[in-house]
Amino acid sequence: MALTLSRVVSDLSDIFAPMSRMTATDAARSFSEVLNRVAGGEEIEVTRSGAAVAVIAAPAVRLLPAERFRELIATAPAPDDHFAQEVRELRQTVAPPVPSWPFLIDTDLLVDLERGVGSAEVDRVIGEQERAISVITVSELLHGVHRATGARRARRSAIVEHLLAGLRAIPITDPVARVHADIWAQLAEAGNVIGAHDLWIAATAIAHGLSVATHNQTDFQRVPGLRVIAIS
Repeated sequence: MALTLSRVVSDLSDIFAPMSRMTATDAARSFSEVLNRVAGGEEIEVTRSGAAVAVIAAPAVRLLPAERFRELIATAPAPDDHFAQEVRELRQTVAPPVPSWPFLIDTDLLVDLERGVGSAEVDRVIGEQERAISVITVSELLHGVHRATGARRARRSAIVEHLLAGLRAIPITDPVARVHADIWAQLAEAGNVIGAHDLWIAATAIAHGLSVATHNQTDFQRVPGLRVIAIS
């Protein structure tokens, strides 16, 4: 994990990331432990002679500029006819019974280049905003690759690896998990739970102050506090 000594503080990091103090001497002696603690979501203020000299924290999420995203999509290999449908079917198999900000791009927009991220409609709605994806989307895209065989699998793999090489995938961290638990409980209490994968994507977006751009506005709009941009 790359680290930065310049602290970038967001509202959520103030809430979720515990701050500890450590002398420069102790930090130097046990730097491996420091890295492990930071990887677990902790921020460590390093002091010298009683004065704070640095804060060691995980790096802020880096998003992809709009123009780079367009280039990535424009140069992506064309998917086979079944790719989008099979990834959408995955959403159904993991879903339980159903009783202007930067964007998190939902999987359904990536697997449908004509109606999704490659369309003029998406470009019009999202504009020049930066964008990223969730690691859940990484799994769903790769699942679509593993379901195929032969030449179709090679073609899908080329598409997916092309996209993943250029997109920033936001991991599931402690702050994301805390948001996930909160909205999961709220939806369960209301008898309005959405699909497991959608819930993690929604939690990731909320935790990082992102909107979700998706074809699936019906489910995502149930999530309290989530900004949803519906793509028709």
